[in-house]
Amino acid sequence: MTRENHCGLKQLGFQLRLLGLTLGMLATVACGGGSGSSSNVSTGGGTPVVTAMSLTPTNASVSVGSTQQFSATAGYSDKSSKDVTALAAWSSSDTGFATIQSAGESNPGLATGVAPNPNVNITAAYSGVSAVTTLNVTGSTGTPTSFFIGQINPAVAPGAKLQMFGYAEYSDGSAVWVTSTTQWVSSNPAVAAIQDTGQTSPGLVTAAAAGTVKITASFGGLTQSTNVTVATNAVPIDLMDMTSSSQNYLGFAGGLYEVRARPAPSFSWALGCRMRRRNSAPFWPRPHRVPK
Repeated sequence: MTRENHCGLKQLGFQLRLLGLTLGMLATVACGGGSGSSSNVSTGGGTPVVTAMSLTPTNASVSVGSTQQFSATAGYSDKSSKDVTALAAWSSSDTGFATIQSAGESNPGLATGVAPNPNVNITAAYSGVSAVTTLNVTGSTGTPTSFFIGQINPAVAPGAKLQMFGYAEYSDGSAVWVTSTTQWVSSNPAVAAIQDTGQTSPGLVTAAAAGTVKITASFGGLTQSTNVTVATNAVPIDLMDMTSSSQNYLGFAGGLYEVRARPAPSFSWALGCRMRRRNSAPFWPRPHRVPK
């Protein structure tokens, strides 16, 4: 073998080894190998896992001795969701102010107000994931002596929504907003439905068809009612906050009026009950009127 042939064989061997190394690297990449490839491996086909939890309602209020039902929904890695109210482990941050039933009890997610406290944390945990919301426990040591509702005889357009409110005064002189713990009933839900206690937005009226319904509200053995008119020509009335001393109240001490530069017209609207400023100003969403 000549020297030239020997050198040629060495060069050919080097090229073959280089080709083998290159093919090996390509095969490793194609198979998903390497220390940085784990994030690219698909997890599809496995069992979905819980990735999120949500609670409803959020930031609810309940009076002492009354109950509030909470619901828990689990979100999964495959984008699906499931109601896990009956399966979740429910807890209260302080059972001296509010208790809540947990999985295995008769009504999981049902909270009961024990003593006034504006910030009781309600937690639901399921499959290692939890969610928290705040429960405002209101009330007094007295018994309800007066009960009021707003709005009074409002009008609303089909498809629109209108929030009703409940307010109670007690024998010890205290007063509390009780909208979420008031029982709300519509005489004809086909015309206008209203959400009841335990639902997402108690007191929320949804207008469906033209007509008039009677809304009845009950709290602590006391009952109030008003009519809600659903009319296609109902239009909103702009309101001003009557708790501000800088506003022109048009000669009426307490209530909400239409804001107009000219004298108050005949359709001016006022809240037909004695509202007191407690933890927040009694500012109501705009009602509607039916033009004459």
